[in-house]
Amino acid sequence: MLYDREIGLAAARLICEAGCISSVVTQVASHGGSELLTQHSISIDAQKTVDMILNKEKNGPCMMELKAREVPMDMSFFDALKEVFKK
Repeated sequence: MLYDREIGLAAARLICEAGCISSVVTQVASHGGSELLTQHSISIDAQKTVDMILNKEKNGPCMMELKAREVPMDMSFFDALKEVFKK
């Protein structure tokens, strides 16, 4: 079981790739993250579901949410993140 404050699509992709988490409990989940976890038979208990996780300024999507949408689903999101953080 994983507990986290927010679960967006980026976190959900990493959870699915990890393959060792069977359930998630969170305060806030994005629709995309919640749907992906459900598709992978990972239960999610979210107090609130939102369209997307916002950046700190609350004026647009979180950078990681954007990256998760940009990377094709058949590509490892973890590998894509390694490239981002090398720079």
